Amino acid sequence: MNVKSLKHDTILVLKPIDHQIGASWNKPEPVVGSDSYSFCKSCGQMTGWILQSDLTQYEMEDEGSKFMKG
Repeated sequence: MNVKSLKHDTILVLKPIDHQIGASWNKPEPVVGSDSYSFCKSCGQMTGWILQSDLTQYEMEDEGSKFMKG
């Protein structure tokens, strides 16, 4: 049986916006689906980048689609 499953997790931690400048998220490379760790790490980075960006909903959907296609 060839079952693909995730063996790792990504935890997203949100905090209120304040006057402190936090780490900046860089746009990640397209998702790597060959292993669980890389997939979860890439998706977490993409989520951080999208949330920090000023993209419109359409642009977010477009970027997410391109990202998932690899």
